[in-house]
Amino acid sequence: MKHCITILFLITITNLNFGQGNHSSKENDLGKTHNISYSEYQKIFSSLKTNPYQPLSQFQKLDSFNLETYLGEDTYKTYQSRQWMHNDIGQITNYLYYKEITNYGMVLDFKIDYTYNNDFDKATKKYSRRNAENELAEYSKNNYTWDSDHRLIEDFYLVKNINSEEFENKSHSIYSWNSENQIEGIVINDWDSEQNLWLSDEHHSFYYSNSGLLDSVLIQYWITEDESWKDFYLYKYEYNANQKMINEKAYIQYIGIEYWEKRYKIEYVFNEEEVNIERISFSVNSVDDSWLNNKKTAWSYDELGNITEAIRYDWDTYNESWITIGKNSNSYDYNYSIDEVIIPIDYDLFTDIYEYHEIYNAQNPWLNSLFYLPNDDSQEWEHTGRTSLHYSSIEISNTDDLKPYQVSIHPNPTSNLLYIDSDERAYSEIFNLTGEKVYSTYNHVLDLTHLIKGIYFVKIKVDEKQIRTEKIIKL
Repeated sequence: MKHCITILFLITITNLNFGQGNHSSKENDLGKTHNISYSEYQKIFSSLKTNPYQPLSQFQKLDSFNLETYLGEDTYKTYQSRQWMHNDIGQITNYLYYKEITNYGMVLDFKIDYTYNNDFDKATKKYSRRNAENELAEYSKNNYTWDSDHRLIEDFYLVKNINSEEFENKSHSIYSWNSENQIEGIVINDWDSEQNLWLSDEHHSFYYSNSGLLDSVLIQYWITEDESWKDFYLYKYEYNANQKMINEKAYIQYIGIEYWEKRYKIEYVFNEEEVNIERISFSVNSVDDSWLNNKKTAWSYDELGNITEAIRYDWDTYNESWITIGKNSNSYDYNYSIDEVIIPIDYDLFTDIYEYHEIYNAQNPWLNSLFYLPNDDSQEWEHTGRTSLHYSSIEISNTDDLKPYQVSIHPNPTSNLLYIDSDERAYSEIFNLTGEKVYSTYNHVLDLTHLIKGIYFVKIKVDEKQIRTEKIIKL
């Protein structure tokens, strides 16, 4: 019997930078920018929750995601690593991001800690990053409020004052929903520390067709001088007869003008089986306001619907043709369905690596992706690197049945011995960053003298159940 869907989406609304001054397109006259596509809204508002009251058997969780450079002779070197920790019901409690720094090796650059309320909704998110002293320090946090239907109602974003060491208000987002459980509006307020009050900043309005499809999104900014909302960004979406999105268009309205200027367009191409095989993005010709080819991605699939290859192109304006700029080849674990995998997502943690739907529309868990660049001399593909994803098994039962095993691991970091304190007989396994098991024992004292310096994971099992995973540092 197939398991019910148990993908756990960590919704992080604030990472879309609503009202937080970190938008990524060109600025308008207010110094604000916005660039949100349909798939990004999808990631926010199509959350699936693990039901803690439903018995689940053993399934897989994503523990780490590495970016690796190809060194030749089937050898790779990790230069980025994303790692996750889970609680007993599969929710993500910690996210760790490591990157390679010259003369330092792999360094913890930032981390995010999550807590949950009694209804299993995300309660807080705390973000810590590496400071000027090369130490990890708390930077910001979010406090979330949900309604009885597990819909996000409020998000308070606070930033830590480096002088007072206190968290101070930064922005406050309020969410409203329609009767169909669709997001209807977002109002974002910024904190004015001088007046000690919230000031209006942004307003997002969502409009739907009669069939329930997202038709458009209007984003407005509050103009204090006029005491009114000013239209700034408009996103419009079109679908085919089978309710597949075929294009999205973005417009902007600058201060002082009352018409919409084109910003970009994205078209989605489907084959006869209604499979999305291409995505083409367009920029705007400043001379005649026509659409210009910009970038294209073409996808190939296996018989199960997993993307096996993605080829990327740039448009050559001079020759009026597409130029191949790169290729990814994906592999999957066909022993598991995607429904049997916990995959974390926090908006900006993945988008620089792969396309959203390449993993979430897959039928099986993604194992790795090999990167290639075209070699102009040989006219062949040159292998440059890969991603490597590492999973482990987790067994989840009703929360009422969870047995509270008490386990502690110390010291961490350690130069030789690692102690596992447990009232039960525990089995310990140690894995390196590539997922290779390098040590295992039933002893409560682990001798790590033979391991080289670096970052490892220790996984503890009691009664054949994995109850603890923790990152350790070998000095």
